[in-house]
Amino acid sequence: MNSFAHPTFSGLIGVARRDITPPIDIYARNWGAATHEVAEGVHRPLMATALVMEGHFVIVSLDLGWWRTPEDEWVLRGALIRDCHLDPAHVLVHLTHTHAGPALCREDADKPGGQLIAPYLQQVQQAVVDAVREATTNATPATLEWAYGKCALAQNRDLVDPDNPARRVCGWNPNAKADDTLLVGRVTNDVGEVIATLMNYACHPTTLAWQNKLVSPDFVGALRETVEAQVGGLCLFLQGASGELSPIEQYTGDTTI
Repeated sequence: MNSFAHPTFSGLIGVARRDITPPIDIYARNWGAATHEVAEGVHRPLMATALVMEGHFVIVSLDLGWWRTPEDEWVLRGALIRDCHLDPAHVLVHLTHTHAGPALCREDADKPGGQLIAPYLQQVQQAVVDAVREATTNATPATLEWAYGKCALAQNRDLVDPDNPARRVCGWNPNAKADDTLLVGRVTNDVGEVIATLMNYACHPTTLAWQNKLVSPDFVGALRETVEAQVGGLCLFLQGASGELSPIEQYTGDTTI
């Protein structure tokens, strides 16, 4: 890790977190390789972590997969903007892209456990609003600074078909170098204590695959626990451009990995 650069922001910064683990029997067959309809347990809880700067610049990191409709996304972001009186241009609601989370599309209401999606989105909406309000209230004079490092977790997963070079399959490509860039933001208060760490890294959270039937933030949850245990404060993970990147050890039901 390179030394942290000169401060890029100094002012009032607050952080807060809420648990957004869904009900276990919610519809969870949300990607093509999945074979189960509903989750059967929890590996690690899903979290919503909010960081607020100067009371109106907001970043929220959610342990969720992806939006399928703009209407479902607006249920969350629109309520946050309205209830916390925010400028839409100052709000980033980020999904970490776990593949072991619940479906987020209310159009799946007719699927097994699909009737739980709409109330779950309302639950997440309230949790995010509450976290942002708490982060705003507990904001303290602090400094945000950045450093670049490297991480070898991700490998290129666009394997060239030897029989058809124009075709790519989803498999490890040992001949392509993966982007190993790791960007870390450190937020420290006036006495030098770390109150938050922001981590931006590109890697598909597909350690756990179709064999896994447990709700999980995937490697992001273990990453957060490790960083917070080592440096303190809360850790926000921000997923990078990871279309061709995934863990070299993946597609398993073994949560110990």
